Amino acid sequence: LYGLGASLYYLLTGKPPFAAATPDELLLKVRAADPVPLATLRPDLPPGFVALVGRLMMKRPELRPQRAAEVEAALV
Repeated sequence: LYGLGASLYYLLTGKPPFAAATPDELLLKVRAADPVPLATLRPDLPPGFVALVGRLMMKRPELRPQRAAEVEAALV
């Protein structure tokens, strides 16, 4: 579900959450850096939706929604 969060981030901002010159640098950023907050780039989005995208992109897998049904329930 991390990929869903990253895809939503890209669709909503027109930019990937992380950019780098090399694949190794990109992996390091994905692992250690935080993207520019979605709310900064898109202040028009509902706060609950911004929070959901943020949860989907949490570094620690146990902090992310564990099933697509959880994401669906958050969107309803």
